[in-house]
Amino acid sequence: MNRTSYALLLSVTVLAGGGAHMGDSYAQTNAEVNTIANTAEANMILDAIRAALEDLVAALPLLSDDMDRFESRISDLESKLDSIIAGLDENLASDDSESSLAILESIQEVNEQLADLQTGADQFSGGSGPMQGMNGDGAPAPPVLSYARAEVAFGTLATEKAGDSVDLVRGNAMYGIILPRITDWLLEEVSPGHNDAPIIFRYLTLLYNAAFDAVAPYHPTAVGVYSRMEHRPALESETNLMPNTAVMHAAYRSMLEFAPHRADEWRGMMTAYGLDPDDERGLGLDCAQTHDLDSPVAMGNHAAECVLDARRNDGFNHFGTVNIPPFGDTTGYTPVNTPGSLVDPSRWSPLYAFNRLGEFGVQEFATPQWANTETYSGLDQRSIRVPPPSSSNHRNADAYQAQADEVIRLRANLTGSDKILIEFFDNKFRELSHSPALKNIPDVVDYVQLEFLLNMAKFDAGTIIWQEKTRYDAVRPTTAIHYLYGEDPVPISVDAHGNAAMVPGNLWRSYLQTADHPEYPSATTCFCAAYAEAWRLYSGTDDLPVYTEGDGVVHGYTATLEAGSSLIEPQVTPSEDVEVVFDSWSDYEQRCAASRVISGTHFWPAVEVSVDACNIASNAVFAYWETLVHGTAPIKGPATGLTPDPLLNGPSWTGY
Repeated sequence: MNRTSYALLLSVTVLAGGGAHMGDSYAQTNAEVNTIANTAEANMILDAIRAALEDLVAALPLLSDDMDRFESRISDLESKLDSIIAGLDENLASDDSESSLAILESIQEVNEQLADLQTGADQFSGGSGPMQGMNGDGAPAPPVLSYARAEVAFGTLATEKAGDSVDLVRGNAMYGIILPRITDWLLEEVSPGHNDAPIIFRYLTLLYNAAFDAVAPYHPTAVGVYSRMEHRPALESETNLMPNTAVMHAAYRSMLEFAPHRADEWRGMMTAYGLDPDDERGLGLDCAQTHDLDSPVAMGNHAAECVLDARRNDGFNHFGTVNIPPFGDTTGYTPVNTPGSLVDPSRWSPLYAFNRLGEFGVQEFATPQWANTETYSGLDQRSIRVPPPSSSNHRNADAYQAQADEVIRLRANLTGSDKILIEFFDNKFRELSHSPALKNIPDVVDYVQLEFLLNMAKFDAGTIIWQEKTRYDAVRPTTAIHYLYGEDPVPISVDAHGNAAMVPGNLWRSYLQTADHPEYPSATTCFCAAYAEAWRLYSGTDDLPVYTEGDGVVHGYTATLEAGSSLIEPQVTPSEDVEVVFDSWSDYEQRCAASRVISGTHFWPAVEVSVDACNIASNAVFAYWETLVHGTAPIKGPATGLTPDPLLNGPSWTGY
């Protein structure tokens, strides 16, 4: 290679390497090209220009304060390309050989890429161009399949660990930056026991709703739930940078509302990735109007603000009222029993227990108002009912006794593997640490859409379960066993030799702490069922595929539960690592349901009806989610709570 073409190659290579940071080092080599004598030299230089183009595409977002220098780089590349053409030997330029023609075609291709990049820069600066999902002539593009199916390559388990430093261009800000921080906060302040489902799922659903609405403009057809923004050019979502930026700002605004006392932490999350937490673009806009926003900052801020405003009075009492604290009961529920007085053995009795903040006292029914919360999907929870738990009516003495005895037997025979699997399903954060292989979706827009579907399914299903929990107010196994056995001994555990350890019946305890809400239907089973059904609908199959990874095999959903990792029997249970593998979503669903019974927290009827009811809810959610992703869903106005369940006005199902 001659000296002048080497100088050009060096100049372009510096451009490629410095593109993401917009440095000035490229100006140090600015040689003119006099001669390019062969196609190999031209190809090498064209490859370097292509590399520079890739980095410029990645650097395009977030450069509103430095667009002049960005555009000067485009001009510099254009001049370098002109230099290639001017420097071609006469013989090479006139040669009609296959290699020379390929060079000329490559030059034309790079020219077109430069033109597209300039168009993108113009749009980022506020210029106009055809919206994503539209052809250049303004005609609608053909519909795009909006979600992955089983035949689409999902890949193997994600290798990027949550909490690692994340590349905003190619990485996933929601998974790698936001979730680790919000999970730390939830574990430290909201649910140290990992099991306060109503509040955990409330926060996560709103967070993913804000993210979903924020990235909708970067999808060919999707629309937001509570905001509408024009779609952006396809160029802006060729990498994850702009969608990630929108997600970061949506999450930041949401987390400021969720936990304002941790504002410094949330601000640090933004500044660590070069984002400005004080950038208020997009705030204060009318959520009922469609806006043409050209900044991911504005999109994220606007989406989050609209979600928070729309869900402020949806019936959940997330933000509290003048007289009732956040998440406090707005229904006036009062238990018929107390820890010291069992008026009705068929009904729920609060226990003395530790609450979610680690304080010991009498349980209170957690968020009974979830029964009166507006669903996302439009499903009317009043239309979904489950039959009464007749075996929990103490007047059906034989059935009442039989189901209590079965729970005693199952709880006593728990193995270490049983116990850690029970804890796995009780952990409402499990999907944040143990994910199906199918969830390794590289595109952040697709990832956010899927997560919103999964969390929305659990949220809407929860309204049915809390409605029926309130309606039946059914007894937990602990209370029933105390009532039946009093001072009489019952087995609490059985050792490897078959020897039973006995306790007085009124001291019997379930393996898990009994939750602070009535027994029937089962909430955890519901969330597993809604999650599994949403996955089935999304992927089009009940199967969890097995993938090959190198020389090994990766099952569709697997988790390693480490020796001694139990929160209930720490450093003891399990005695060795337990590898959990789910072969299908039905397998996941059924093992989750069984875990609630063998743990001593539920009877069989409670888990059986939950699966059916929450599968129904998940189908309604999926149908609504499809309209969002395909762009046919109308915008929603502010959500409002439901009036109390009219079936609460009649006599109790037990006859009292």
